[in-house]
This record gives sequence, structure tokens and C-alpha cells, in this order.
Amino acid sequence: MCGELDEGVQIDEEIYTRYLKFAQHYNLVPGGINQRKVENLAQERSPAPYMEALFADLLQQVVNDTSQMPEGMHADAIANQVIVLARLAGFLAGQFPPSTDLYRGAMEAFADGYAEPVRLYKDVHEHHHGHSHDHPHSDEHGHQHGHPHG
Repeated sequence: MCGELDEGVQIDEEIYTRYLKFAQHYNLVPGGINQRKVENLAQERSPAPYMEALFADLLQQVVNDTSQMPEGMHADAIANQVIVLARLAGFLAGQFPPSTDLYRGAMEAFADGYAEPVRLYKDVHEHHHGHSHDHPHSDEHGHQHGHPHG
């Protein structure tokens, strides 16, 4: 029983650590401040900047909330946030008539967001490991030789 609890806490912390690492990609950390200012949307040519700012703002809020949870409860908090934000998306979409095809756009956004951590991981991994560690070195006699690092 105790081993199961320890393993659960370890898995929770792995999920939470990965979650924070991906949030840092957006320059977000626990305790960060939401600094989004709503500009006059009528003057914007595209809603994209507002949408990105709102995404970052909401992500900052959930990072802050999750950071307040005790050890072993982070993954549950993240899972609950998924449900709440999906409910919010459904509530907002429900303001439109069924003929408005927001469902498809929302599902595509959900799938895109679901895949985003994998893309971020690949980008980070390729950035740090995308080059060969084999490169020539000179020994004390001036002879060139290569050897792998790592």
C-alpha cells in the first residue's frame, strides 16, 4: 500500500514537472501575474493576438491554481481543469445556433492543444540534440581526432 502511494506521488510529480516545463515555453511560472490588456477588438485586423493572449492568461491562471495544490494532487488538479475548460468552451459555443459550426473548430483546437506538448518536446529535444556531438579535437601532439560526447 505504501509503495503504491509513493509511486502515485512520483507519477504526479512527473506530470506536474512536465506541465510546468511546457508552461515555461510560454514564459509562465507558478505565481506569475496575468498581464493581458484587452485592446479595442473592433480595431484589430485579426483576432489572433487576442486569442493568444487569452490562452496565455488562462494557462497562467491554471498554472497558479495547480501550484497551490499539495504534493500528489497536481495531476488531479490538471485533469479537473481540463473538464472545467471543456465545459466553458461548450457553454460559450452554446450561445450560437447549431448551424454555426463551432463544434468542428473547437474539436480541432482541442486536438491541436492535445498534440502541443508533443510538438514542444520535439522542438526542445531537436534544439538541444539536433546536432552531432562528434567533432574533431587536437591531442597534445596536434593530431586531429573525433570522438562522441554524451
